[in-house]
Amino acid sequence: MRTLTFASVVLCCAAAVAGCGGGTTTSGSTSGSASSATNTVASAPHAEHRTSSPTSAAAPKPSSEGTTGATQTQTSSTTSRKPEEELGKTPFLAATGSGFGAFHAYISKPLRRGSLKQGASKQELATAATAASYATREIAAAGRAAAEAASLHPLVGPLEALARRMRVIATSLDRGQVDSAAIVAARGEVDEVSRAALALGQPIQEVTPKLP
Repeated sequence: MRTLTFASVVLCCAAAVAGCGGGTTTSGSTSGSASSATNTVASAPHAEHRTSSPTSAAAPKPSSEGTTGATQTQTSSTTSRKPEEELGKTPFLAATGSGFGAFHAYISKPLRRGSLKQGASKQELATAATAASYATREIAAAGRAAAEAASLHPLVGPLEALARRMRVIATSLDRGQVDSAAIVAARGEVDEVSRAALALGQPIQEVTPKLP
């Protein structure tokens, strides 16, 4: 009776030990699976963030607005230039060149060859009068340009005096009269201004304008 009881006790202990070991193994396996699932879930947001980050912002496209503005400014600056600046001349040289050219071509030379005289044709007188008015405006403009340049200040007085004489000549021609003395005097003053300008490093090149 005791032997059976001892054997039964041994069997019960063995069964208890086996049952405890199986529970531990299952629990460990379950814990490992849960940990692995947790790690997978936790790492998923990071993986998604790394994938979407480089493509989330598109690279900015270069704009041509600055280049277009610079081109428009350059074009506007070029088209606003004066003709004499395009030709590399100064306002002084442009005004004296055209004013002196008009005087010589339509007044001084016709007087020398005898076509511009008292009793000349109305067309001859009208052309000379137009040239005298044109020369007056240009020479006055040359005087203003000389006043704005320190190196040309010595020419301001002679140019103003010449402009006044040209105005007198224009008035006489408008009345149908040829003031030969005034024209000869103006010719001498034009030559003096030209020589003085050359001495100041401003050689005047005469240009004959087209007049009606």
